[in-house]
Amino acid sequence: MYVQWVRFRLKPGSDRAHFMALIAEMLRWLQAQPGFAGYTFFDGERECADLLRWQTRADCMAAERAFMQTALSAQLIALVEPEVEVFFGAVSLEVVA
Repeated sequence: MYVQWVRFRLKPGSDRAHFMALIAEMLRWLQAQPGFAGYTFFDGERECADLLRWQTRADCMAAERAFMQTALSAQLIALVEPEVEVFFGAVSLEVVA
């Protein structure tokens, strides 16, 4: 399992309902990608984060490259602050109760 973690803040004045509609559209796009294994959205007090799960690193990187070329990506990027933190890595330990 390979993951992509993205932590970000919405720009002040961004329409949250519109943002969440774009996230739903992104999820439909992700579900059509080879190797997609899951998605979780975290909504914190001041920050948000995405956790994307992929079968392999190659699946993750191919989808990330393809998504960055979409109009949907540009629409989402326009709503978030430029300081975005991204992590890519393999799952080495996971405990689920």
